[in-house]
Amino acid sequence: MLKTYLLIIILLFSIQCERGWLRKLTDPNYNGCTDTTACNYNDSSYDDDGSCAFISDCDGVCGGNAIEDDCGVCNGDNSPNTGICDCTSIPNGTAIIDCDGVCGGNAIEDDCGVCNGDSSTCESDSCLGVNCTSYCSGNTAYYNGSCSNGNCNYSSQYCSNGCTNGTCESDPCLGVNCSSYCNGNTAYYNGSCSNGNCNYSSQYCSNGCTNGTCESDPCLGVNCSSFCNGNTAYYNGSCLNGSCNYTSQYCSSGCSNGECNPENSNVDCSNAYYCSDCSGCESSCCPNYCSGNYYYYNRSCSGGFCVGATSEYCPNGCNSNGCN
Repeated sequence: MLKTYLLIIILLFSIQCERGWLRKLTDPNYNGCTDTTACNYNDSSYDDDGSCAFISDCDGVCGGNAIEDDCGVCNGDNSPNTGICDCTSIPNGTAIIDCDGVCGGNAIEDDCGVCNGDSSTCESDSCLGVNCTSYCSGNTAYYNGSCSNGNCNYSSQYCSNGCTNGTCESDPCLGVNCSSYCNGNTAYYNGSCSNGNCNYSSQYCSNGCTNGTCESDPCLGVNCSSFCNGNTAYYNGSCLNGSCNYTSQYCSSGCSNGECNPENSNVDCSNAYYCSDCSGCESSCCPNYCSGNYYYYNRSCSGGFCVGATSEYCPNGCNSNGCN
């Protein structure tokens, strides 16, 4: 029986050494990446510890963070998209490849197109030394000069604003804004530019000026005709700043169309402006009437005169029956 217990204990110990907790403690590869598609797959690991990586950086390190700079150097000094690399991979460097294919070399082509040549292998060029620079002749610009058989050929253009060194001068009025404006009560309008300066038409504005335009007459269309208000006549109307000013007079015999009625002691109920006691002619006594734009009604006879009228302003005029 004792031998059987010893055998079981040895067997359990052996299993723990192979896969159990004892293996975890003694084998450094027990925990690792168990995904066969990962670049850091470890076939000796039994327990996946989440460390699997699937991409190697530019330095070949699986899961690394090294990147190429914009000069193509892994973990280089020039961060991506911060500069232009020369042929020596120096950011914003000045080294170029010469005609001999040497980076940073100083070989150049001669006049015959030969790298590091002495110009002895080609025929004499009749344009050699000919300078076809742009120039002006009066107000005409000659530019884009090229030499052919020793002669310069140019494009030409007439310059309405003058010419300097083969280039037309820009329009001095370009960007000049000659918009209308006011200076006090004077309006300046119809502005036009000439040689960089604005020229205007001008007008004095008796009613004021806004944004280069004269204000309209506030009395335009205002009708200051004579009228009556009860027994008061308003006449000699004149407009000032859009409002009517009147001379007024109280009319003891009543008022009609802005004028006082003549004094009359006769009893005549057919007269719309005076009466006695209206006895016997009530229907025609103190009738409603229109004066100017005012309609008068609800009058009564008192002391021989029609008084106490109610008035109503009629913007569209009136008649004996009311406002139009």
